[in-house]
Amino acid sequence: MKTCNACHTHVHTEENFCPLCNEILLPGNAPPHPVPQNSYPNLADKLVKYNFIKRLLLFLSLLGCGVSVLINLLVTPGFLWCLIVAAAVIYGWLVVPPLLQRGVNFALQAVLQVFFASALTISLDFIIGYKGWSTNYVIPSIIIVCILSVALLAVFNRTNWAQYILYQVIIGILGFAPLVLYLTGLAQNIVMALIPAGLGLASLLASLIFGDRTLKTEFKRRFHL
Repeated sequence: MKTCNACHTHVHTEENFCPLCNEILLPGNAPPHPVPQNSYPNLADKLVKYNFIKRLLLFLSLLGCGVSVLINLLVTPGFLWCLIVAAAVIYGWLVVPPLLQRGVNFALQAVLQVFFASALTISLDFIIGYKGWSTNYVIPSIIIVCILSVALLAVFNRTNWAQYILYQVIIGILGFAPLVLYLTGLAQNIVMALIPAGLGLASLLASLIFGDRTLKTEFKRRFHL
């Protein structure tokens, strides 16, 4: 452990310069004069633990996929449901890690997941033999969850609610997608088409009524109008 004469901090590192102030570190445990009982954290240990957990989850994911393939081939070889498991695992690895990072725009991520998750479910629906469950149930459910999530983000962040208003408009428009699928014959469940459309309309009205000027400002700022 080395000591910084400028910061008066003990540092666990093999480097010769302080990571806080870039001053030369003094070797040994004893500083040249008394210092507060603080110590710069050993970030290397946290990084090792994080990598171990990440590798463990990767191992469990691969093990789960392998077991699902084995069970699928032995029990129900006529229906490749293991592809759904594999797709869900891959999707989870693509989506979850970015959400754990600091400074993530959760409203933007929620809107993006509507497109990505919808594309994934439609692809799986066609892979295993199109039955229409993706357009009738899954996509409307994804949009419903997204509308409610963005609304809750705006409610619980009332001081910064203006940053969510543009996403409320976007997801409000997307709320009519299941109704369009129903009117074009690609979906047959009218209830699951009307619920997201109703929520989307409510989201649009709330954005227009409570954020008229804010919405205009946000559009100008984001699109440089």
